Parts: sequence; C-alpha cells; structure tokens
Amino acid sequence: MLSTAALRREAVRAACAFGLYLLLERIWTRLGVQGLYERAVGATADSIFSLIRHFPFEPQHGALSVRYFDGLILLSVSYAVVSIGLPWRVRVRRGAALALSVFFVHATAAALQTEVQAVRELWAAQHVMLLLPREMQVAIWLKYALFEGGLQLAPFLLVALWVRWNTMVATDPATGFRRRRLLAAAAIAALVLCSLGGWGVIRERDQRHSDTHRWFGERLLREERWSDAETQFEASLVGRSDDGRAWYGLAVARRNRGLVTASIATLQQALEAVHDPAWRSRIESTAQRWLADAAAPQI
Repeated sequence: MLSTAALRREAVRAACAFGLYLLLERIWTRLGVQGLYERAVGATADSIFSLIRHFPFEPQHGALSVRYFDGLILLSVSYAVVSIGLPWRVRVRRGAALALSVFFVHATAAALQTEVQAVRELWAAQHVMLLLPREMQVAIWLKYALFEGGLQLAPFLLVALWVRWNTMVATDPATGFRRRRLLAAAAIAALVLCSLGGWGVIRERDQRHSDTHRWFGERLLREERWSDAETQFEASLVGRSDDGRAWYGLAVARRNRGLVTASIATLQQALEAVHDPAWRSRIESTAQRWLADAAAPQI
C-alpha cells in the first residue's frame, strides 16, 4: 500500500511523463519515425507469419492499422526519463525491454490478424479450412487479447509497472531469485513447446486438416510446382491413408519430378491402402500404363 506522499509523487511523475510523451510524439511524427516503425512492424509480422503459417499461401495485410502501438513505446521512454529515483542503467534496461516487448507484441498481433483474415477469406471463397475450429477460436482470442484488448489495457499496465519500479528499492534482484525466475521461464517455455508439438500431431491426423493439404496439393499441381505439391500430398496422407485422390496426386507429382520408378511404386502402394472402387480402378489402370511406358524402348 502506497503512502499519501508516494501517491502524490507518482501523480506528479505521471503528469510529467505524459507531458514529455506529447512532446516526443510531435518529434516522432515530424521526423518520420512513425513510418519507419510501421514498416519495421510489417516486416517483422511477415517473418512471424512465415514461421507460424502451415499452408503455402501468401499473407495480405490489407488495411492493417499499426499506428497506435508506437505511443506505448514513447510513453515508456517518457517514464524512463522522469523516473529520476532509479539509476540510469536500470532505467535504460527496463525502458528498452518494455519498448522491445511492445514492438514484438505489436508484430505478433499483426501476424495473427493476417492469419485470421486469410482463414476467413479462403473459407468464404473455396470452403477450405486453413485452421481447425478450435485453432481459429484460439487465434481470434489471441488477436483480440494482443491487438484490440491489449491496446486498451497496455497503457495502464505500463504505468503500473513504472509506478511499482519507482516505489521499490532500486537494487538488482539477488542471484538466487534471478536463477529461480529464469528456471521458471524455461519450464513454462518447455511446457508451451511440448503442448504445441502434441497439438501438431493431433492436428495432422484430423481428416479436415488432411483435406486442406490435399486441396493445396492439387492447386500446386495445376501451378506445376511439383515438389511443393508432393509435400502437401504426403502431409494429407498422414491423416487419411486411404485417400485415393491424395495417392494419385502424389504419384503424378513424383512422375513430373522425373521420379518414374517412385511414382509407379506410389501407385502400387496406394492399391494396398485405397478401398474406394473408382479410385482403385483409376490407380490400377494408371499404374499399368506407366509400367508399359517404362518398359517401352526409348527411341
């Protein structure tokens, strides 16, 4: 519980920080730094999107607004300047950490917004499911928490952090405490990675996810991107090993890559897995034709 003097001191500090923020915001805009910030966020969001995207489609940021998050960086800088009770080394370290956190949260929110927009557009146009329903719910929740809701709550959290830091004794935490904090962070990161890995295995075995892989494989065949198509068909067969369309597409992709023997072996393997009579007939006739072509003398 803060004393009356501490509350009064932090109120004055907040007023000074806000006044400095208004001055820095004008300088930020006049120098054109805002445009550089937006381009940096866009480039970082593209990099994050390329890491999290699972299917070969290109993101479209559209009219994504990145204008307001930079105000949080300016507010953090302002608080670092007016927090005269803390050593400069501590202020610079904490201000920089907050600024980088805001930047990467902003870029992550932009990448998630791109993902959600792409999922909705492809479903409306082709009824192709880029994300499973539960994945879509999580993506929408995270986007809201980081972008819409986060934008409203972040200034209050940032001010609360600086108030706490300014009312504490400005000393570095003990070595033991720092080590325990790092171990806890590592344990949480390991838990998150294991959960994501487990979910990835479950997702790949979902029939709806396999159908999406097959759809992309067929699209890539039409674009004559044989290697990429092969990858999609292979992923599709993880969840639906009896899918005649995926087996046939995989064989076609391998044949167009020049892997004649492998393509024939793929069709023969498909006959052991596929039960649909129409696809079995098509696969069998294609295998016989390709075998005949392979046995024919080359002129």
